[in-house]
Amino acid sequence: MCVRSFCVIYLICFYGSKALSIEERLVKVEQTLEHQEVTLKHQEKTIQDQETIVKNHEKENQDLKLRLEMLENERDKVKECYTTDDLDQKDMKTAGDNQSTLSHLNGVIKQQSGGIAFHAYMTGSKCVQDKELVVFDTVAIDDGDGYYPEDGIYVVPENGTYMFIWTLFSTKGEWSVSDIIVDGKTKGWIATDDENDQATGVIIVQVSVGIHVFIEKRTGDGCIVQDEFSRSTFTGWKLY
Repeated sequence: MCVRSFCVIYLICFYGSKALSIEERLVKVEQTLEHQEVTLKHQEKTIQDQETIVKNHEKENQDLKLRLEMLENERDKVKECYTTDDLDQKDMKTAGDNQSTLSHLNGVIKQQSGGIAFHAYMTGSKCVQDKELVVFDTVAIDDGDGYYPEDGIYVVPENGTYMFIWTLFSTKGEWSVSDIIVDGKTKGWIATDDENDQATGVIIVQVSVGIHVFIEKRTGDGCIVQDEFSRSTFTGWKLY
């Protein structure tokens, strides 16, 4: 009789401890979900802030375009006044003044447009290892001579506020996460997964001359794909 009582008590304690373990696991799962919800809300807020910044800069760029059009119209007027046929001394002086004005306008236009931009893309599919730089080996534009296709690093040529955009295509059905590194710090990241094999990231940052900017694979098993329908790119330009 005592033996049977002892067995009953043992079974109750054993299964009771199991039930308590399951409850603890459920609590941990709920805590993890709550943490993920907080993280998701934070990321959504960050995206909204970035969208607001982009809209503001788009408006500023539109204003700059209007100013550029006015300057170009003024430059065209100066060109019409400038001729070299049958000029006397007075006309030569006027022409010289006009040429000086034209040079000044060209300089202002270049300054207003920033004059700093690059665009590079990847040729061929590549399997990049974790913590390895993503190299966009073909340069389409590099005004300012800041991008190095040998290692995928952009060296900021002038102080200012820049916008950087990168797009990566990964192998369908696999996933990967990549970061944009500015001066040794992660300033943004994107992720591709088995349902979405393409991702694009956008950041706007203030940087100083000589700062290094590049794309680095953080983790994942997906290779970067390049074909007639997919192109992975890295782009940046100086806003002001």
